[in-house]
Amino acid sequence: MVGAVRPVRVAALMWWRHAYRWMYRTGRTPWDTGVTPPEVVELIEGPAALAPGRALDLGCGTGTNVGYLAEHGWEATGVDAVPAAIDRATAKLGGALDARVVLGDVTELERLEARPWSVLCVRCASLR
Repeated sequence: MVGAVRPVRVAALMWWRHAYRWMYRTGRTPWDTGVTPPEVVELIEGPAALAPGRALDLGCGTGTNVGYLAEHGWEATGVDAVPAAIDRATAKLGGALDARVVLGDVTELERLEARPWSVLCVRCASLR
């Protein structure tokens, strides 16, 4: 039974990847507001703000959170599987010093350094 679960999971991931690519191509990205979520702002600027460190944004889309974090002194890396999203993020970040985006599968992060991350953003839900 375990062998049957993996093909179903892979098929579901492939469907989502195609769906997101289609949505970016057609401009149907309602989740991409261009506004950093209030819970991330609270974490970075609030009364109990974290000191800048390394942040990883999984499913970074057009890089809104990556840019915000870099502007606030963080070394921010975003990962997304959709080439159009990464292209838009690269343009939006404009070569910001401490911001980078990587085209890739968030389940296969071998290309990233093995150093620890201070903050992890997953589709706008922050974890520390």
